[in-house]
Amino acid sequence: MHMPDGSTGGDDWIADLELELSNRSRLVDLLDAAVGRQESLIRDEDTAGLLELLGMRQQVVDEIEAGSDRLVELLDRFEDEAGRLAGQRVTAVRELVRRIGRRLDLVLEADARSCDLVSGHLERLRGELTETAQASRAAHAYHPAGAVDARFSDRRA
Repeated sequence: MHMPDGSTGGDDWIADLELELSNRSRLVDLLDAAVGRQESLIRDEDTAGLLELLGMRQQVVDEIEAGSDRLVELLDRFEDEAGRLAGQRVTAVRELVRRIGRRLDLVLEADARSCDLVSGHLERLRGELTETAQASRAAHAYHPAGAVDARFSDRRA
């Protein structure tokens, strides 16, 4: 039986914790897959694809945040009552929490690399824009505004 807070009620809170952790693991899988694709989209300079992917990632992050309070409650209870639970179950839950944490760390490291890639692209674009602006100023130095090349002047005037 499911309670309004999503729990199954009674003393089966540990099953709720395992379910929450399983769901969190699935969400981290989605983030991990997105990070690999994100780096590829940045390298390919696929802005539209990157924006679409970032929108999907934000939905995953929102889902993670939505379940965070419940997960913290369950983990706190787990730490309080771990001594009364079967050793194998405690070990399995702790290992799952560690695995999720390690995978999240890898996602964050990949995100940092993606930020570095974006920064590199922005610096390159800034350089190209600066060169374009300098070329434009140089062209105006040789052909000031208002100067008309005789071959393009209106001879009817």
